[in-house]
Amino acid sequence: MIVYADNNLKKEVERIWRISFPDDSYDFTDFYFRTKYKNENTLIWMENGKAAACLQMLPYTFTYYNQLIPIAYISGAATLPEFRNKGIMKKLLTHAYYEMLKKDIPLSILIPQEPWLVDFYERLGYTNSFMYTSEKFQTKSNYKPCDTYNIEEINDNNKHDAYRFYANYFVKENLCLQKSKNDFDALIELYQLENGRIFLALSQQNIHGICFTNPMDNQIIIKDCVGTHAKVKSSLLQHVAITYFPKEISIQSEGNDEKNNITKGMARVIDTEKMLKLFANAHKNLTFEFDLHDPQLIENQVRYRIENGVYKKTAIETNFDSDRRNTININLLTRLLLGYKINDLDAVYHHFPCKYPYMSLMMD
Repeated sequence: MIVYADNNLKKEVERIWRISFPDDSYDFTDFYFRTKYKNENTLIWMENGKAAACLQMLPYTFTYYNQLIPIAYISGAATLPEFRNKGIMKKLLTHAYYEMLKKDIPLSILIPQEPWLVDFYERLGYTNSFMYTSEKFQTKSNYKPCDTYNIEEINDNNKHDAYRFYANYFVKENLCLQKSKNDFDALIELYQLENGRIFLALSQQNIHGICFTNPMDNQIIIKDCVGTHAKVKSSLLQHVAITYFPKEISIQSEGNDEKNNITKGMARVIDTEKMLKLFANAHKNLTFEFDLHDPQLIENQVRYRIENGVYKKTAIETNFDSDRRNTININLLTRLLLGYKINDLDAVYHHFPCKYPYMSLMMD
């Protein structure tokens, strides 16, 4: 039986988390269940009156071709050891897809915690979709403090303006996961918990850039360092280099077509019609007809046609034939609609635009 969590079952969910993710510290788990967890986002598989597995559907928004759409980020998907290898998580995720449909959520995303989980999630319709770049920033002992911008750490007095800058910056980026004010406040608390630091670049009391730094072993990991222009980012990086010298600095940022991109994060289309409608409206010159194979959400198994900025259902598939010409599965459709590594696909798909979906600072 699958149920939503309540205050009594919350303790069972936390127990499953601590058993399944032993590398997470007690403080982090306590932080997560205090700031991110909600009963109404949590599904539990009950076995003989006991919570055997669970997952959370954390709500976020996502920029998709000038539209802001709701998405569900799968978090804390875990099964107790004695209940594993019984297909429980497959059933729980499939149930979650239908719950997302009820809530008008057209897209689901996740970050596999182990490499072997990529294959598992692919069998349930997910596909690699998100990318970032990573580059080294060479620290020097002779860097001088920036005199163009005042660099200060985030605090209670400036965090509201910091969020406004952060949100305004990323909402302009296409195919980018967005953070709410509550998400941002939780990030600040997490960075304090893990001895990270968040720096702001200011000029005349206006914020022009933000940089998230986190110490890890003998290096500093920067997840997002953005500014209104290149000089702002350079000023922030110089300040970080001075602060942490001589540690090595690694910068993670949005993927692009000029650098080697690293894949991290998967996606799955849930509401095919809604996603096709948005995509078609943004690509009025693209024509494509296909039969869709989606064994978890059989309602999606329809013949579709995109043409002149609209999509149409051209047939309802009652006897699905996966060998039929122009048949694609939900994994490939997700990849096409998000533009992930299109050039690596067969030439027949190269008229789809190549994009670089991005999410960061996900507490993974």
